[in-house]
Amino acid sequence: MDKKFNFGVYVPQRLRELATEEERNFSEWVINFKDGQKAQLKEGAQMLIGKLREWYGDKAKDLVIVPVPCSSMAQYRYRFAYFCVVVANTLGQANCMQHVTILGKRQAYHRNPEHVCAQEDGYEVQLDAAFFKGRQVVVVDDIVSSGKTADEFAQRLTEVGAVVKGGVFFARTKNCFGDPTPQAVPVPAPLPSDFGLHSLATAERMQKAKSEVKAKAVKVERPKARRTRKPRKEVQAS
Repeated sequence: MDKKFNFGVYVPQRLRELATEEERNFSEWVINFKDGQKAQLKEGAQMLIGKLREWYGDKAKDLVIVPVPCSSMAQYRYRFAYFCVVVANTLGQANCMQHVTILGKRQAYHRNPEHVCAQEDGYEVQLDAAFFKGRQVVVVDDIVSSGKTADEFAQRLTEVGAVVKGGVFFARTKNCFGDPTPQAVPVPAPLPSDFGLHSLATAERMQKAKSEVKAKAVKVERPKARRTRKPRKEVQAS
């Protein structure tokens, strides 16, 4: 891809408290975009239109935007169908949505704790080679982390004859592309390898000492205190 651009930064939920207010607000916006909220989809379309006009001017109409496939065909259409219609109609572009087919279902990258995409249920992306051959395309995605998924998809488009001109991403994930990793608390120094052995030996010594003290303890009975009665005074008769 000749050009790459992202509009902002996405901060994962686990780091949201460490983010700036601007980063938190934009992260929430991106989540709404991913959830198919119409207001955010329309705003995102206008953002992309502005960037394409900035890059290519009047030639933007000759491009085709192609969103990176997500976990399923239903999710792909739900997230990008309206978005692609707005962009294509505004710029006079061809719409790619009928020419990308997703079979099966895949576990989403951003919901995988190990950040590894697990392919499930025969997941496969099919591209209409007759449509894409010779077309200049721009790859689009909501969130980019390492960029591997977008690069692999760009390669697939190239293989069917498309010319990939660039990539536009609404957000890049914090801590990627060289960003420093924020730390909520200092990372403690590693424990010594024999830490557990020392702890066990200390516990055993303490238990042994307690047993010895208990064995030597002698119960001392204290004598009960006796109450002494004061003699009564005799009352003389008058």
